[in-house]
Amino acid sequence: MDCFEGFSGLRDASIDLILTDPPYFIDGMGSDWNKEKIAGKRYETSNVKSLPGGMKFDPEQGKKSQEFSLKVGKEYMRLLKPGGFLLSFAQARLYHRMAVAFEDCGFEIRDMLGWTYEGQAKAFSQDHFIEKMQLSREDKDKLKKNLNGRKTPQLKPMIEPICLAQKPKEGTFIENWVKYGVGLVDTSALWNEKFPGTLIACPKPSRSAT
Repeated sequence: MDCFEGFSGLRDASIDLILTDPPYFIDGMGSDWNKEKIAGKRYETSNVKSLPGGMKFDPEQGKKSQEFSLKVGKEYMRLLKPGGFLLSFAQARLYHRMAVAFEDCGFEIRDMLGWTYEGQAKAFSQDHFIEKMQLSREDKDKLKKNLNGRKTPQLKPMIEPICLAQKPKEGTFIENWVKYGVGLVDTSALWNEKFPGTLIACPKPSRSAT
C-alpha cells in the first residue's frame, strides 16, 4: 500500500527502528514509481536521453527528493519511540537532500554509513561526439589525443550512503533505555569479526538472487 496510508494506522511512538530504502528520485524512481515503469526504463534501457542510468542532472530531482524526505520524515518522527533509530539508504549525489530534510524534522544525524561494493564503471568516452563534429579528420584526431582518454564525470560506484539518524531521547541514554528500550547500539554484534563501523562491505546480490 501507499506508505502514508500504512502510517496512518500506526500509533505514535510505537516503533523501535526504521530501516528503509526509499525512492531515489533518479531515472523515474520518484515517489510515483511502479515496478513496470522501473523495469522498462532502468533495467531494459538503463539510459535517459542517451545518458547512463542515474546521471540525468535535473535540479528538480533534488528538490523533489527533499520534499518527499521532509514529508515522510515527519511521520518517522511521530512513529519512532524517543531515542529510536532511523536508517535510510540514499543515492550518493542526493544524500544531502535527505539528511537535511530529516534534520529539519527534528532528527539528530548521528552518522553516515557506507555500503561498499564493486560497482560497474559507467563513464562514457566522448569519441562518438567528436566524430559528429564538423571538423577535419586531422582536427578530430588531435582533439581525441588532447582528451587523452578522458570520459564523462562518472566514477566507478563503490559506496551507497545510509543516513543514521536518531529521534531525540528523553533524559540520559540510560533513562531513555529504561523507559523505551531503545537509543543505544549493541556493539557486541560484530561485522566480519570487527567492532561495528561506518563501512559495510558486502557484495550486491545478483539478479538471480533477487
